[in-house]
Amino acid sequence: MCMSLENNLEEFRSVEESKVRKRLAALPRDRIYDYFDGIDSVLKDLNEQRLELEADEALRIENLRETRALCNSARKELDSLKEKLLHTVKSHENERSEAMKSIHSKAPDLVDYVQKLSEMKARLIELKFAQPFEMELENIKVALVSRDYDSVLSRYEATILETSRVPSSVAKQFEQKAGLLDDFLVVALQKDLYQLYQKIRFPFEFSIDFRAVRSDLETSVQILRCLHIISNRKREKSVVELLSLVTKLFEDRFNFHFWGTNKTNNPAKPEWFFKQVLDWISYNGDYFSVYLQRVCDMFDCEETADGIFIKCLIMKVKDKVQSLLTKGSFMSNRIMFSHLLDESIAFSNEINQLCENGGGLPDIMSLFMKTEIIDEWVELEKDAIAVGIDEVLADPHAYECRFEEARDIDKFIVPNFASTFIILMKSMSERYMMITVAFLRSRFLKHQLLIIDEFLSRIARIFHETESPWHVPYPALMNSVWFIGVVLEEWNSEDQFIELSGIEGKQSLARGPFDESADLYRHEWRKRAKHLITSFRNIISNKVRVYAAQNWFQMNHSKPLDFSPSLSDFVDEISQRIRWLRDNISEDSRLSLYHLINFEVWDCLMVEVVSSNSFTHKAAAQMLFDFQEGLIPLLNKAFIPSKRSLNQESGFRHFSVLKEKRCCEVLNVLRLLALPSPTAILLRDEVQRIPESMVHEKTAPFGIVGFNREQLLLLFEQRCDMHRIS
Repeated sequence: MCMSLENNLEEFRSVEESKVRKRLAALPRDRIYDYFDGIDSVLKDLNEQRLELEADEALRIENLRETRALCNSARKELDSLKEKLLHTVKSHENERSEAMKSIHSKAPDLVDYVQKLSEMKARLIELKFAQPFEMELENIKVALVSRDYDSVLSRYEATILETSRVPSSVAKQFEQKAGLLDDFLVVALQKDLYQLYQKIRFPFEFSIDFRAVRSDLETSVQILRCLHIISNRKREKSVVELLSLVTKLFEDRFNFHFWGTNKTNNPAKPEWFFKQVLDWISYNGDYFSVYLQRVCDMFDCEETADGIFIKCLIMKVKDKVQSLLTKGSFMSNRIMFSHLLDESIAFSNEINQLCENGGGLPDIMSLFMKTEIIDEWVELEKDAIAVGIDEVLADPHAYECRFEEARDIDKFIVPNFASTFIILMKSMSERYMMITVAFLRSRFLKHQLLIIDEFLSRIARIFHETESPWHVPYPALMNSVWFIGVVLEEWNSEDQFIELSGIEGKQSLARGPFDESADLYRHEWRKRAKHLITSFRNIISNKVRVYAAQNWFQMNHSKPLDFSPSLSDFVDEISQRIRWLRDNISEDSRLSLYHLINFEVWDCLMVEVVSSNSFTHKAAAQMLFDFQEGLIPLLNKAFIPSKRSLNQESGFRHFSVLKEKRCCEVLNVLRLLALPSPTAILLRDEVQRIPESMVHEKTAPFGIVGFNREQLLLLFEQRCDMHRIS
């Protein structure tokens, strides 16, 4: 009892812990306030649950005390009643004994006369009962010969089961003849049943029209009903035992094909007996679920007829699989073991679909849970996936999009090798999730995490071997790393993995099992994105040098009207690189790169052009015109060619070059430098005199924000025309 209580407590703890993990996994990690509000809500609910459990426990203890007192009182009453009954019985026996002694002493002849009369009466009763009883037995046999099973059952119930009219003096004789009749009927009915099955070629090996054999199937139900009633007269016989007369036919055929010396008994072909069993279920299931279910309903059987049928077949399969797993020669052959494992998993999945998750049915996969078999299974998974990864990476089409003909609808642009890797991981998960023991599943999860991390190492080595981030397979590798990270995040929120995340008590309840691996993939993507952006920065820095080398300190033309031609190469290069990103980088990750590229464009302009030159106000006005009227619209067009084709929920709909802080900073600097000299001189003098807190108020009318006094004065130093005026 103590062990049972401990098991219940452990199960309760496991269930509650799993619920907490699921709630924590559902919290929004990208919104920190909502995340901690969610944690507070979880803690509040747990405290309320604890208080409810404590109150329930106190109430149960009080109820137990009252029940115990009531039981003690009832026990005392029963003891008192027992003593009274014993006393009454003893008094009655004494009175009867005294009465018999009195009769024997006063009228001995009367006793002999009564005894003889009693014997004659008993003999008369026997004679009156025997003749009609024998005739009724013959009528039952006649009805059986004529296949009138309803008549057999009704006569049997009236003659044999109605024992209230059987005199006690002939009870022994009645029971003897009834027993002989039972044996005769059982043998005859079973013979009729099997002859009927032989006539309709049951078990069915192919799909048939049940309407063609409906009357025969109805007759089989009548026979089984008769058999159950007759067999249960002496002892209680379950419906399962009755239906074993039917399932025995399948067992015999299974034994003939897969246990004997026939060619069908081939250890290398487990799919043969798996398929045979599934075919039997498919072709014969309706007979059990429609016709034999009536027998179950007649006698209030808790199990369903098709459930009994399927359980019987699965037990035969289970025995066969177990016999294979216990053979050393079979286990030493990894190909046959792998084949049996795959077929067993496929069979279990089929059964689960047929029987609504297979509740209450024998579990084939439980045979694979022995330590030595699990060890072999783990090694098999590792080797098989390693070979699969090697093959897919060596494939000449490994870096092509999985949907090459429809890559425009694949927002991840997943290369073939990454798609295949995820399929391998899903297949591995589906296989080991068939194991019912959580601890054993966690073993596979550990190896799966190692495989996922090792795959990232393989990708990293390929990254290092790639000459340029703008060449194949660099974009495919970036897409694969991003995609796998997203998939791992999705797996983190699946119940089957959440339940395993804390199986050894080492994982935090707030983290899923794939969190660390997902972090590694995200880190690798950021590192490779940085490499790509660094290369992009170097390219555009070279392209902007011509524009930066203009004599901005001498420019004194009229109001700017045209875009500076020297900036064209810079803009064209950016547009070309962005088009390359649109064609090669997945939509799901491209927005992050757009933000990085947008920053680098404006940081490059700030560092290479704006901060490196002195300006006249007309030169600054020209540059401001180039950026506002030329560069920004062209960049927006390059980043987002058409917003009409974008999803309403897409982040691209809200992307704008002007939202980049560095862009605003560049434009603010140029607005300041583009102020006419008198205005600039007055503003500089004003800034020098006023308090720091009023600087923003003075610059805001010019559209200049975000600078303090020191920054403004340093920027004014870049104005070469202000120095001449001063």
